[in-house]
Amino acid sequence: MIIIGAIVFMIGTLILLVLLGPVGLIIVSGCWIGLLLKLYAQNKRIHEDLQKIKAQLGIEDPDDAANFNMSDEAIEEVLLTEMDDAEEEQPRERTEADKEIEKELLVFLEQNEKEGQNPGKA
Repeated sequence: MIIIGAIVFMIGTLILLVLLGPVGLIIVSGCWIGLLLKLYAQNKRIHEDLQKIKAQLGIEDPDDAANFNMSDEAIEEVLLTEMDDAEEEQPRERTEADKEIEKELLVFLEQNEKEGQNPGKA
């Protein structure tokens, strides 16, 4: 529906420009300004309604500047928690499979060096 309305408006604009000449340009400019002001007012009203709905439901916007007013202690606590979580995710020591793979890789590299191949370059 919006696309059809836009197409009709453009066709009407062209007809006014062709039929009325310079006066048509003034009329079309006025129509465009009116359309832009109407869209701005609608956008503003919708934004205000969304803010009311968010306030009613208790939804906070994560981009609000108020969320970034944290004390140094709170920031430090968050960072320490994230560091502890990261340490728990990483394995403490290498497994036997890792050690075997590393030995195989070293043997492979030694064999390639003896044969005169350079595995690092294609």
